[in-house]
Amino acid sequence: MAVDTAKVSREQREQAIDDLLNNVEKFMSAGSTVVSVMDASGTTVSRPTGYVQ
Repeated sequence: MAVDTAKVSREQREQAIDDLLNNVEKFMSAGSTVVSVMDASGTTVSRPTGYVQ
């Protein structure tokens, strides 16, 4: 069975865009509340409350 690599690549890009837009929507709907935490490497990471990764 042949694989249409252009189609697969396009579908992956479309999925990545959908995921990004969903994350932006979650960020915007979370309001202005932001939680800052320190990750294992000692880097401060800020995320809006309600953010799901």
